[in-house]
Amino acid sequence: MIDEIDYAFRYPQLLGAIRDIVDETLSIVILVGMQNAKDRLAQINEYYFDRCNAFYEFKPVTRQDIIQLMNSVLDVQVDSDLVTYVHFHSTGNLRLVMKLMRMIEDRALKQGLTKVTRQDIEKLRTA
Repeated sequence: MIDEIDYAFRYPQLLGAIRDIVDETLSIVILVGMQNAKDRLAQINEYYFDRCNAFYEFKPVTRQDIIQLMNSVLDVQVDSDLVTYVHFHSTGNLRLVMKLMRMIEDRALKQGLTKVTRQDIEKLRTA
């Protein structure tokens, strides 16, 4: 898996090296990039683009996604108001969701909380 493939577009030799790895090892390589990565790859080199088998676009994280993440990742429980708070403040951005979740868990564990509410987090933000 190669994250931030957009940066490799500046270096034709790097893209060639990725192609060679795939050709020589028959490995599956997953390229992860920004919204326009697919179009940029098609413009840069149509032969590399033709080697791609599938393209997926990530959508903003939903409230239900956040509930599932929190239930499976956090060592503390959260109430539904806090889920709504995280969803609103993250604007569906998974990276922001993860940052908020870490902040919530860190602060909750420091305070000895096993269940965290929106009010608990707002108190800590103003303290």
